[in-house]
Amino acid sequence: MTWTPTHTLPLTAETWSTPALAPDRIVSADRAGVVRAFTATGEIAWEVRMGHEITASPTLADLPDPTVLIGDHGGTFVALDLATGAERWRQSFGAMIRATAAVAPVEGALAIVLPVYGPRIVRMTASGSVVFDRSLPKHEVYQCGRDAGAVSSPLLADVDGDGRDEIVFGVRAHRVYCCDAATGDLRWFTPLRYDPDSSPTLALSDQEPILLIGGGEHTGGTGDNALVALAPGSGRVRWTAPAGGGVDGAATVAEVGGEPLAFYCSLASGSVIATDLSGAERWRVPFGPTDACVHDPLCRPPDRPYFTGRAICRSYATPLVADLDGDGRQQVVAGSNNGTLLVLDAETGAVRARIRTGGMARGSAVLADIRGEGTCDLVVPSGDRLLVFATEAPAPEAWSQMKGEPRHLGWRSPRAIPPRDVRAPRGMASRLFWYSVPRDAARFVAFQVERRVLRPLGIRLAEHYY
Repeated sequence: MTWTPTHTLPLTAETWSTPALAPDRIVSADRAGVVRAFTATGEIAWEVRMGHEITASPTLADLPDPTVLIGDHGGTFVALDLATGAERWRQSFGAMIRATAAVAPVEGALAIVLPVYGPRIVRMTASGSVVFDRSLPKHEVYQCGRDAGAVSSPLLADVDGDGRDEIVFGVRAHRVYCCDAATGDLRWFTPLRYDPDSSPTLALSDQEPILLIGGGEHTGGTGDNALVALAPGSGRVRWTAPAGGGVDGAATVAEVGGEPLAFYCSLASGSVIATDLSGAERWRVPFGPTDACVHDPLCRPPDRPYFTGRAICRSYATPLVADLDGDGRQQVVAGSNNGTLLVLDAETGAVRARIRTGGMARGSAVLADIRGEGTCDLVVPSGDRLLVFATEAPAPEAWSQMKGEPRHLGWRSPRAIPPRDVRAPRGMASRLFWYSVPRDAARFVAFQVERRVLRPLGIRLAEHYY
């Protein structure tokens, strides 16, 4: 197939969001706070100006009519009619919204689930009524009096096979939380080495459910810099796969050659990576180098120290996995902040295409039959525009919004999780107190001693800071 866009769709500002696709609709959001819908032929169908910056992605769901759900940095969350853009309802949560909402039935009723800065987890009904709004512990010493970020978009599903739905997401307090989707009660938590902005993905490994989430990086040290696999019933870490940089995007799991593989992107190393579900790396393909960066192996401007914001080839994308050209082999599509879009053979990592998009590809590529002609279009965010490419992928290959669908499974061909008896982890309350207060206070004191006393003497002890 050729890689010349059939349409270039203008936005009002740079976008960090992943567009959402439906028949005759391409829905975008940008950092100027504008939600805009285009027709399949590229005309603007409608636009809504939210009034605050948007970095979340739109979620499409039937409530029961097709609806766009999205929140902004001012704390407003709205439901918009997909056809016309008319507002159906709104909620104001008084704190920043950066996560993308998840939607699924919970105990027979449609649930909209959304993390909010605080950190808080909110569940709403299809009509926008709040079912619960639960605050969660953070670093109660270091972050006392301040909100903790909630950038991770939630996974909403029965992740452990116990017959009850869970909400799993990360917060900027070095933690992954799992809450009961019916009540909001905390089921378990897992501490990581740094803040997880990644959205968790569900899969099966040898008939055992597994959660995959990206561990973050810190500019003062290494952080996790890995894809982390968790046991869904307890949050116990099963394995980590080093990525060479933080993993802020989500993993996509797909069957390739009869075997499930996880595909994800990294920051400092600026690469697309494939591993099996034991964490063994299969291949890795870098986005760079470009004329503006060096690789040693960190991607950064010449003669400047590494900082996440300076890692030009870094990628926040969630890879798309699909057979785009109808040759029977799946491809992996992911973009980078250096403006490169890679199309790779999913089995080998061989480069099928390396496309210069002309703008930062911070959101993720999506795929759907928006023209109603039986084959899909590929839509790629790039700077302040969307690029639309025609493909040979049939309609069933659609991956139409962030992580493919509104539950945020991130799993290309999901199967039922085998039923099992799951016991709640013991001692969770005491562990949570330990991580939130005494351990946090000790780390904060150590941080201050090193920063104020040791570092002026040229002594550095901590591997990373928070």
